[in-house]
Amino acid sequence: MTTIEFLKDLKQQQIAIRLKDNDQLGINSPNGRIDADTLKELKLRKSAIIELLKEAQSGQQGRIQKTSEQSSYNLTATPLGVGSVQ
Repeated sequence: MTTIEFLKDLKQQQIAIRLKDNDQLGINSPNGRIDADTLKELKLRKSAIIELLKEAQSGQQGRIQKTSEQSSYNLTATPLGVGSVQ
């Protein structure tokens, strides 16, 4: 499972992750608790999650690159479920 897939799974569980000012993760869950396996996975992926959140804040992630004009374009699925043009 990729880090993006892991974050999507957390979102489905209504667990919200945010980046705090000091490169720490803020975590909110519906009942205020996170199971041990999820917590372990969060700790393992902490650096990658922080980098993804920083990219998202800076607007770097998901930028669409301009392509030459064509009569049609192929679409593919991405990890976030949004189509990308190829």
